[in-house]
Amino acid sequence: MIGALRLIDENAQGNDLTADDERTIRELRIGCSSILLDIEKALADFKSHQNSIDGVLSIQSKLLDQVTQLQSFHLTLRRHSQKRITDSLEQIIKLKSEKDQQSSIREWAILSGELQNFGIATTLVEEELFFIDDWLTQYLPSETESACITVEEEDLPPDYTAGPQRQTIAEKVQSLENTSRLMAIDSPIMSVGASSSTEPPPYTFDEGNDQAVDEEFSRLIQRAIEKEANYRYLDREEDPARGPHGYSWLPKSFQLDYKNRRDVITFLDATSFSTMAYETAPRLRKEVERLAALLRIYYDHKKGAAGRDPIVEAFHTIEVLSAATGKFGLFEDWKPKAENLSDLDILDFEQSTATAIYNDIDFPHKEFELAQKTSYRLLTYIMGLLEVLSQIFSSQNYTPVTVKELEILWRRKRMAIRTSWIEKQLAGWGEIEDLVRLCRDWHRVQRGLQAQAITALKEWQEAERIFAPNDRRDNLELMVISATGLPKPNFRTPTAWAKVVCYGENKIDGLVKLMEFKTEVALKSQNPVWNKNFVIIWLKGAKWIDIEIYDRVAGMDSQLGKSRLHYSFIPGVEANFANRSLIYGYDDECEAPFQIISSGKGKEKEPPIVKVGLKWTGREQLVQKAGLPTLPPGKMFRKDYAGIPMSPEERETLRNAGP
Repeated sequence: MIGALRLIDENAQGNDLTADDERTIRELRIGCSSILLDIEKALADFKSHQNSIDGVLSIQSKLLDQVTQLQSFHLTLRRHSQKRITDSLEQIIKLKSEKDQQSSIREWAILSGELQNFGIATTLVEEELFFIDDWLTQYLPSETESACITVEEEDLPPDYTAGPQRQTIAEKVQSLENTSRLMAIDSPIMSVGASSSTEPPPYTFDEGNDQAVDEEFSRLIQRAIEKEANYRYLDREEDPARGPHGYSWLPKSFQLDYKNRRDVITFLDATSFSTMAYETAPRLRKEVERLAALLRIYYDHKKGAAGRDPIVEAFHTIEVLSAATGKFGLFEDWKPKAENLSDLDILDFEQSTATAIYNDIDFPHKEFELAQKTSYRLLTYIMGLLEVLSQIFSSQNYTPVTVKELEILWRRKRMAIRTSWIEKQLAGWGEIEDLVRLCRDWHRVQRGLQAQAITALKEWQEAERIFAPNDRRDNLELMVISATGLPKPNFRTPTAWAKVVCYGENKIDGLVKLMEFKTEVALKSQNPVWNKNFVIIWLKGAKWIDIEIYDRVAGMDSQLGKSRLHYSFIPGVEANFANRSLIYGYDDECEAPFQIISSGKGKEKEPPIVKVGLKWTGREQLVQKAGLPTLPPGKMFRKDYAGIPMSPEERETLRNAGP
């Protein structure tokens, strides 16, 4: 949202805004300020436990609506600018045609001056560089590769000599690939245009040598990863159905059982082959193409001039990045069953799910993980390198810099070293291709793998039905772990033990003790440890559990205090225990406040606390007895989700409600 406001301000500076536009900007700024204040307040309430996370999430739709309005208005401002530029270009072409000077339209310096004569600011011309180049290329289709790449002979530097004829992009990529395959990963690699005294980088990013470079590059990579995560998140918010999901590998009829479920991953992780091949790499490829257009327009004619090594290196870096992003097409092969889902990810989902009940699957884990990690590492390096380039050619649209500035920034950012690291990865890419082929060959012969995975999912569905809320009597494992900060009665150290008392409802007598348990007596300490486990039979109508702490002196017990656990406040419980229960199979610890009854005369530094452990075991035992899985199988389910399995009725209600 803040980034969109910045772009609007940049565009507004180069335009004569109408009163309506200025009013719209004011309203958008007021709306943004209001939402930011709401977020601040909601976060403050959440931190102070006055509100749940729902108070923060409720602002999400308002935030996204505001972002949509900002983006729409930004496009409107750009359309104003582009309309003015288009009108000016049409008039320039008309005038040039009348004077038979149309060839000079291809000269960027002359065209830029002509646009300024029509009132188009230099900054606006630079910001809309790609729009102008595309428009001219479409308007003058008979011209060469770009409409704005030539200069007059008298404008050339005195020492300029024409270089060899330019290769096409496809020829450059092929040449780089052929060269890379001849390189050994550990052999020295000289960057094009670098002096012969330049040594190859003495480090790789992972090894952490040359800390000054690594720390800076690490920050840039992290920033690029965060930006990419935001892009993917906003894409999903705009269109939840777009892209692969955790259930996309299943048959269509089976996907309905998992659509919109809270415990299924909403979209694939950044390290998945599908995300790399279908989302991140294409986005990076577009950035590389934009940079290539910038270099072609502004620097191509200076490439052969003496002392212009950084220009040559910049072209070489773009070629390397283009080849590197092209490598991710490897993961789109084989036309997988699900749209925008790599067959390697399908393999991963099927294998990890089937393994839940078929333990003898001999999956090539080492090869799969090496291919995945190496690919993701290369991708993050491309992202980091593009982040560096965005600093050299600043602003969203890559504003060009002078040749002198380019030379200084290129050396300062040590681009030759960073480019050569990617070249090393490309030189050994044949090994990655071999690993991918091995995994695909393995998958091809495992014809029953998907059926095995679906069997595992069906067994998990049966387990969920047992886990679903009902009136069946269950067991609760409660461990009294320890207490801290007990008071000192009469200035002596207590000898403490704990009693667990379960209270329930009795229609005749009102509240009644349902059961009672005791720990052993601990050694003298203000922080006793018991680690005593009890199995509590969960009875309908139960109300709360009291944990009472006693001090034993000469065979006599005096109560120090107690902590009451209302069932609705036990961790892992939603609302109350009427139709909900603890998280099945999970150990949970909580620290309960301790109400002092007899504190003696000692002054305590900290309020006393009782620590207890909780585990819901009743239905898990039934599931185990039936030979069913007690945890969701495979990688389709969210690892951070610890919710209670939904009942069939809840699932049907959610499915009918839609996204």
